[in-house]
Amino acid sequence: MTESHPTPTKRRNWVPCGCLLAMFLICVFLPVAGYMAWSFLASKQVNMQLARIRQAGLPTSVDELDEFYRIEPSAEDATLVYMEALEVFSGSIFEAIAVNFQL
Repeated sequence: MTESHPTPTKRRNWVPCGCLLAMFLICVFLPVAGYMAWSFLASKQVNMQLARIRQAGLPTSVDELDEFYRIEPSAEDATLVYMEALEVFSGSIFEAIAVNFQL
């Protein structure tokens, strides 16, 4: 009867490697894979929200914001009207009351 059984010493040589591999999977691979999955889902949610905002006609980038607030050349400039309105309150009794007002 010559049966070949693996010797216990050969098995013992694989145990440390198996433990190291298991530790690598638990400590490195699983957290990295979890972060990648979370990042992918978060990115998908952000893109869906941006699509809803764009569909509503609102700006989602700096260039779109600049275009959104652009004043048409034919529009009347109301800056002078606002400046005149502010001058009414400048140096008046309203300013003195506002400075001395306590809650």
